[in-house]
Amino acid sequence: MDERLHASPSSTLVELLAETPDPELRERLCVECLHSMQLAEGVALCARGAAGWLVRVARGRADDALLARILLADDDEQAAWMESSARCSAGVGEDARVLVLLRRRDMDEARLAEVQALLFLLVVLGRGGEPLAPLPAPKDDDERMRRHDLRNSLHALASTHELLKHFGADLPADERERFEASLDEECRRASRLALSCVDGAAGLHATLDSVARAERAPCALAGIEFAMHLPTPGECRSSALAPDAAARALQNLLVNAREALAGRGGRIVASLAREGEAWRLVVEDDGPGVDPDLATRLFSDGASSKGDGRGSGLASIAAALRTLGGSAVAGRSRLGGARFALRWPVQA
Repeated sequence: MDERLHASPSSTLVELLAETPDPELRERLCVECLHSMQLAEGVALCARGAAGWLVRVARGRADDALLARILLADDDEQAAWMESSARCSAGVGEDARVLVLLRRRDMDEARLAEVQALLFLLVVLGRGGEPLAPLPAPKDDDERMRRHDLRNSLHALASTHELLKHFGADLPADERERFEASLDEECRRASRLALSCVDGAAGLHATLDSVARAERAPCALAGIEFAMHLPTPGECRSSALAPDAAARALQNLLVNAREALAGRGGRIVASLAREGEAWRLVVEDDGPGVDPDLATRLFSDGASSKGDGRGSGLASIAAALRTLGGSAVAGRSRLGGARFALRWPVQA
């Protein structure tokens, strides 16, 4: 296939790549998304180096022997390997990239063309280019919120990546491994958000814990002490609110708290506790707090201390909780700053 754009990736995939400034992280996210699509058992992104093709990122069953045969085979020899795999290429010279789908599953030409388009976009962005066209406006509130959540996830992801890139060699081994695990988890979460196939079956504890782990890096970079307190996994088996919805709520509140402490440092404490037949999720900080006049409107559409239209995340959280008979309240924290408390039933 040539470099012409035969099909367009979804707008959220375009946004995911376009808003990721670091080339290494962008390539990692591209491969993660393709792996999440379950198009093949293994996905590998390769670049040409002085010694030949090098694997830059691989996910799943990226068999080295099969990958080498696909990369080295000429056009006449490709047919035999293409029965089980697929290869897309884009760019020339240092920009050249080859994407291999190993042991591909059922894929029609349209889907393969979409993969080719995604690789072409990756190469264009790597040259410092812009997406081929501006993103269309969100079709509805659900898409608007998905983009909002995606930007939050990307911010946490980029912060963790930057910390490891610049300070990873100086971190203790166990600390570095924890941040690397957090980076892997946040890559998977960002790809699921972009593909609109979030897995809510992971459980309330595991989902909230992954959000908390992802938040540690940006907090550490900002000089913020962060703590998350959760019940045991066995105590978190039931929740009327879907685990991923709870994760989005926690992420929104943590990002807001971190932004309130920007440039000054401080503390953020988050906790989940069961109170009778309800869950209560609390996020509090020791920042400047919430203006009393604004506190009553924070969970209405668009109300935010950061300007008009910046409060859509909190409004979405409150709407979901009200549907379940729950509540969302903002007030003064025992730490001296803002306190946000969300409540929803244990059982639907």
